[in-house]
Amino acid sequence: SMAKRCAGEGLDVFMVTPDKDYGQLIEPHIWQYKPGKAGNDNEIIGVKEICEKYGINSPEQVIDMLTICGDTADNVPGVKGVGEVGAGKLVAKYGSVKEIYEHFPASKSILEGAQYNLSGDRMTVELAANGKDVLVNLGCDKFIQKTVDRRFERLIKVEFISSVTAQDDIKALEALQKKENEKIQTAAPMANPVAVSKTPIQKKPKEKTYDDLPISITNAKPLFGSIVKGKPKPIRDCLPEDGEVVVWGDVFSLETRESKDGRYSIINFNITDYTSSYPIKVFGEKKKCEDLVENLKDGKTVLVRGSINMDTYMHTYLINARAVTEIEKIEKQDNAPEKRVELHLHTNMSAMDGMTSAKELVSRAAAWGHKAIAITDHGVVQSFPEACNTAAKAGIKIIYGMEGYLVDDDDFYGEYNFGAEDEIPDEYIEKVRAEKTYHIIILAKNTQGLKNLYKLITDSNLKFFKRRPRIPRHRLMQYREGLIVGSACEAGELYRAIVDQKSDEDILRIASFYDYLEIQPNGNNAFMLRSQDERYERFKTVEDLENVDRQIIHIADKLGKMVVATCDVHFIDPGNAVFREILMTSMGFSDADKQAPLYFRTTEEMLAEFAFLGEETAKEIVITNPNKIADLCESGMTPFPRGTFPPSLEGADEDLTRICWERTKRDYGDPVP
Repeated sequence: SMAKRCAGEGLDVFMVTPDKDYGQLIEPHIWQYKPGKAGNDNEIIGVKEICEKYGINSPEQVIDMLTICGDTADNVPGVKGVGEVGAGKLVAKYGSVKEIYEHFPASKSILEGAQYNLSGDRMTVELAANGKDVLVNLGCDKFIQKTVDRRFERLIKVEFISSVTAQDDIKALEALQKKENEKIQTAAPMANPVAVSKTPIQKKPKEKTYDDLPISITNAKPLFGSIVKGKPKPIRDCLPEDGEVVVWGDVFSLETRESKDGRYSIINFNITDYTSSYPIKVFGEKKKCEDLVENLKDGKTVLVRGSINMDTYMHTYLINARAVTEIEKIEKQDNAPEKRVELHLHTNMSAMDGMTSAKELVSRAAAWGHKAIAITDHGVVQSFPEACNTAAKAGIKIIYGMEGYLVDDDDFYGEYNFGAEDEIPDEYIEKVRAEKTYHIIILAKNTQGLKNLYKLITDSNLKFFKRRPRIPRHRLMQYREGLIVGSACEAGELYRAIVDQKSDEDILRIASFYDYLEIQPNGNNAFMLRSQDERYERFKTVEDLENVDRQIIHIADKLGKMVVATCDVHFIDPGNAVFREILMTSMGFSDADKQAPLYFRTTEEMLAEFAFLGEETAKEIVITNPNKIADLCESGMTPFPRGTFPPSLEGADEDLTRICWERTKRDYGDPVP
């Protein structure tokens, strides 16, 4: 209750009436009574402050709630006590009757003029009209009990009292039905008589959300305590000295148990709002925890109100929940009429780099209405089966690909000039291993391309591997049939050539090798603005990064090639960046805490990233060109053919038959009995 909450903070709180000794009062107020002191030494706490802190609808309701819980003090100046009968009236006023009318319109005539009396945990409702059994059959008594428990945290038993018989109740119900029919018949005539029988159009309730949070409280459902109100605080900003807080989050690691005597429920769980996470503890009577135990599950989204305390049992700070409310999480949507296609994406199979499973990423793309999505892990293709299975169920095309590590062997390949099927000289292999590498995107547009991609992966791991699987340029050229080659990210050969300010002739030569050129959001390359590396010394502002993108587009125009905008996805949502930060910190990266925004963006988000290029160009590189490349790739491809492929051995059937008979005759004699 309100009073119990305040008492938990060392305050005795009472309802008081306006008193001239305190001057002119604008509204009812709360008396903070400090034992041992009297008169004007006592403090006044404004009701409005209490309303805001505890999510109460009105000042009047604060006073009523305190009174219902018995927090009165007739011996204190200015305090007006209210007895059990008065409390019963207040419960009727705020706890149930108005809500009963909304849920059970037929009850209104029966409850009009009823007397409500509360004695201990028993409320009697003396009816002035017929209809006791009607109310019970409707479930009004249980509805009042549940509503009072939810709103005032008080368990009561409700009983309707009436001197009439069951036959009278039937007559009362018939009278009510007749009355409702008369209302319909006497209603004003409508323009379309047929429309009278139609159900009135229900207005959709206005969505209640917070602009900066992915949650909706429109259909909020209290699971424990009263409904949680107020905008939640980011968990990362919650400190032990904050006292009571309101937070939201997705539930995980839920554990439920009972106290040794079986009277109490102990519910422990964690929530994350993706800024951080916090453990939550609920300790309460089993009856009050029934909804929470029944409905709370891992993955549910909740609002929690409680105080941050050190738990002596768990030896950690946690939130002791006073109320838990289930809410809805608003999933991000791609609402663009024309959708983009992501052509550069890493799953958790990109070792120590990608964070999200192929299943989750493919499902998100399908939910957004994207027609295709590429899988381009670093040097491997282990995520292909999971992506394929997910896509088959979701109805989306998978573009099978890889981000490889290209070695420019132009300077020494001519010394060896071997073919695709020739043995590769050891000396050539050592030179490849000694060269620096560049990132490159390789996509398979048909089954032949997929087969060639697998050959390149095999060679890069078994023949050319040194720290990473390497692909020499001329080896790629030998197996280029069925493949689409892109220039990749800032670690790609083209972007590095521009950063290193190579000649226009060299840059055009490099760009001509690729089927399409790639650019990415400024945030992906913002590290260059912070870097102390001399290579990035000329990059001072975001505009310097944008100028590189403009140059790449200009080069593509000269060569007649497409430019595509990609996210270089490494995790699905911005909040998942912290997981990659942990991995990169373990690998010794000093700037791991400054994660690039490598999350999966919607079409609208990507158009906004490249708005500096103008609407027409932004649409071309974000939507038009990626879709063209997706259309070049065959639909229905699988990582390997469907079915089983046992080996075929000539004469195997005859040999097996002969061996079986020889063994049988040896063991049982010939002829076999």
